[in-house]
Amino acid sequence: MSPFISRLTWEENRELVRDAPAVLVPVGSTEQHGPHLPVDNDAFCAEALARRIAEEAGRRGRIVAVSPPVAFGVSEHHMGFPGTIALRPRVFEDMVYDIGASLLRHGWRAVVFVNGHGGNSSALASAAERLAHSFPEALVLVHEWWQLLGDRLREILEDSLCHGCEGETSLSLALGQRVLGDKARREMPPLASKFFAVNMLAPRLKIGFPLPPMNRLTRSGVIGDPTKATVDKGEAIVREVVSRTILLIDEIAAGNPLAAGDTQQSAGQGGENE
Repeated sequence: MSPFISRLTWEENRELVRDAPAVLVPVGSTEQHGPHLPVDNDAFCAEALARRIAEEAGRRGRIVAVSPPVAFGVSEHHMGFPGTIALRPRVFEDMVYDIGASLLRHGWRAVVFVNGHGGNSSALASAAERLAHSFPEALVLVHEWWQLLGDRLREILEDSLCHGCEGETSLSLALGQRVLGDKARREMPPLASKFFAVNMLAPRLKIGFPLPPMNRLTRSGVIGDPTKATVDKGEAIVREVVSRTILLIDEIAAGNPLAAGDTQQSAGQGGENE
């Protein structure tokens, strides 16, 4: 049976809920990615990663479900470039909450939001927190490939991880996205501060800040160096993401990894001592 919710009838989906430990929800955006990548890039990559994860899980005898993708995200900072479609953060958060709630009401034990757009992160985290409180028996996770790989990215990439950059373009190449390599251009806005870094690979003291309109930072829409992107780098990212996510799914299948086994016992003992 297919692991893709949208390709199944409601009766088949009932069986999928029973058989799969988790459902992956790809979340992306529709926004500019420079002159060399389509505006669907974040949604494309999130869905393609979710599919790769489900396919690899299937080869290992594990069923992992995949929902239809969320194609629009928090992208106001890209509105200076045509093709961008932006949702307000609260609208995006409410939409994601409703998607997660719908899945959990049907009996899923775990919902994993596979996010492909950094601009979604804050609103996505808020939606996940609301879902966790509304459905305390379920597991709600936010999966971001650049966070999942951590320092491994510095071993794979030479120059940049930000927007339309070496990292994103390498991933896009590996996942089969349309990439206009002859239009790729390097652009990195100079930031004098020791605290603000738009390049995630930069050795800076980092502090969070909302991005200004991107067309004030970059003429091309790119931050980074997509000319250094290669299929091999992208495939290394994909392999690591898929491998580590399968380990996560195995943990979920074994039980809620966030539920400490002695929580109830400890709470009970505390009550008796008071």
